[in-house]
Amino acid sequence: MRLWKISSFVAFIAYAGVSIVFLFPILRHPFSTLFDPYDGLFITWTMDWVIRAFTTVPTLLFHAPIFSPYRYALTFSDPMFTGALLALPFVLLTHQPIIASTINLFLATMFTAWFSFLFLNIHLGDAKAAFLGGLYAGFSVTHLHYLGHLHTYMVQFIPLGMYAWMRFAREEKLRWLILLAVCFFAQVINSPFTGYVFIGVLSIFLFEKKSRSMMKKYWKKIGVIAFVTLGITALIYLPYIYSAKLYNSYRTIRDAAHFSLSIDELFDKQRISMLAVVIFLWSAHIFIGKKRWKDSFLCGTIIVACAGMVLALGPALKFQTKTVKIPFPISFPIPLPYAVLYEIAPGFRAFRTPSRWLVLTHFSLAILLAYMTHGMSRRRWIMLAVVLSATFYLESQQLRHTGRFSPTPPPVYTWLQQMRYTSVAHVPTYLYTMGSFGQKEVERMVYSLDGVP
Repeated sequence: MRLWKISSFVAFIAYAGVSIVFLFPILRHPFSTLFDPYDGLFITWTMDWVIRAFTTVPTLLFHAPIFSPYRYALTFSDPMFTGALLALPFVLLTHQPIIASTINLFLATMFTAWFSFLFLNIHLGDAKAAFLGGLYAGFSVTHLHYLGHLHTYMVQFIPLGMYAWMRFAREEKLRWLILLAVCFFAQVINSPFTGYVFIGVLSIFLFEKKSRSMMKKYWKKIGVIAFVTLGITALIYLPYIYSAKLYNSYRTIRDAAHFSLSIDELFDKQRISMLAVVIFLWSAHIFIGKKRWKDSFLCGTIIVACAGMVLALGPALKFQTKTVKIPFPISFPIPLPYAVLYEIAPGFRAFRTPSRWLVLTHFSLAILLAYMTHGMSRRRWIMLAVVLSATFYLESQQLRHTGRFSPTPPPVYTWLQQMRYTSVAHVPTYLYTMGSFGQKEVERMVYSLDGVP
């Protein structure tokens, strides 16, 4: 146990250091720098509004001051409740909205890696292999691709949930089940999409005999905790359900197809690491060549990795951005499983970008990497750790396009704050057709919260 604590502490320090290196462009200007001046700034605005509403007038939470006169404007995007709560003390202390993004980027990067390490270390009993798996989970290009999209980037509670289940399976103590429920809740109230990813990653345990026996043995406790957790989640999302019916808001299946990947884009260098192919081939060698098909957890991990790639292809098969159609007897697209989920799974019609399901593959690859390096000699491990770190850093350079934002509102917003009971400011919102003016309008949204509500 002492050795486990020491290795966990060393891994924590190492991941924190690597996170500082990777995120240095924003950490040196934490109040004014973002990786995405458009979506990143809008997400910052969302967290800023949630913090202000939480700490002043909670009844206004879902009625964000945009898209006037429409109600429930917060429901037009992800709630970001978890991100807002994590950043709340920093925003209240500094009165700077951008710090919410900076803090959450750092926490998500470091803890995605460290929580993955904790899970893999307890699962494999090999700290060296677990460290490499955590390195992949936190710093591979698949994760860093979403630096500007915090609602997708903040997935640190998924590996913590896996760790909680492993501890429950070993110790059979209720507190680990409760921690698992808290992890799911933290993911789903930040973004419903990551709630689905949470379920997808943890479905790996369904392939494991011991986990299935634990589910059967404690099905009542699991059922009660799941019922309470899902019930509270449903209550929180009631305004979203009401808003969707009120405005008939959903994304068409054509929209989902547009934002899905072509089959030739699966291994695009900006979405998945160049090492992913090596990991897949290496894991196939272990699975087939070393006759590891009896390892149900490894089998489940490979299946979930493939499932993530299939879901990233969206509702219909595409090649070079063009829909592949069956020519005979009629021209018809080749449907994929996402099309079924679009029709039957709650919330799927609101998801814009099926390509983000690569996050499911991302976590599976981290697990596979740890499996492949299990029992590796120290010399080879050091060489591989250096190669991984260098590769991830070089790959990250193509993604780190930062934008600066003035943290001090122009004087007109101070004047509006003083006159807010006798004046109304109509603030446009960002549209794709605005081009470079889009960033300016999102900046105005952030400034407009000065003194609100």
